[in-house]
Amino acid sequence: MTTISFHTSLPTQSMAPIAGDPARDVLLHDARARRTHLADLWVSTPRALVLVFLRQYGCPLCREQVAALGTHATAFAAEGVNIAAIGQGTPQDARRFREKLDLPFPVLSDTDRSAYAAYGLMDGTVEQIYSPTPGLRMANAILHGHLPHRTIGSVRQLPGTFVIDRNGRIRIAHPGFHAADVPDVAMLLPRILAAIPDRSS
Repeated sequence: MTTISFHTSLPTQSMAPIAGDPARDVLLHDARARRTHLADLWVSTPRALVLVFLRQYGCPLCREQVAALGTHATAFAAEGVNIAAIGQGTPQDARRFREKLDLPFPVLSDTDRSAYAAYGLMDGTVEQIYSPTPGLRMANAILHGHLPHRTIGSVRQLPGTFVIDRNGRIRIAHPGFHAADVPDVAMLLPRILAAIPDRSS
């Protein structure tokens, strides 16, 4: 397990971990402003932790992703898979976001984006944020009721999703290469069960 200290800026190129790497522990705060180590989350999971890095709380794509995860959370929990999301902003921002979407999993506050930096998630280029692919995906999310809200933090932040086993090993790594690059939630649980067939792994 590698512990990462806080950073004031993001890396200039992606240093995202890959499957098989040790997960990177970072000290954040939960929605009640309590200090929370990421390692505490993966150690306490029966099988795996799905760690979701949101672009920013106002993003329709992020709101669509976590809403889908919330819908499937019971099925994930039945297989010993816990979920946690990380967002920019204060613990109060995290609390409002979680309550607004009625999410059944924790949302952590990463005020200075130290966890984003630790997992190699960068600010995207104009093309990565505003090209047709994320634009069309964002329009689709809005059509399905996931409306944009106030931007909190960097609008250029790229997303990422990592699955970490209870031993602190990354089993699935999905750093976003554009604003809409997130794993299909409907296919995520089968992928996790294939990667970690035994809860004791």
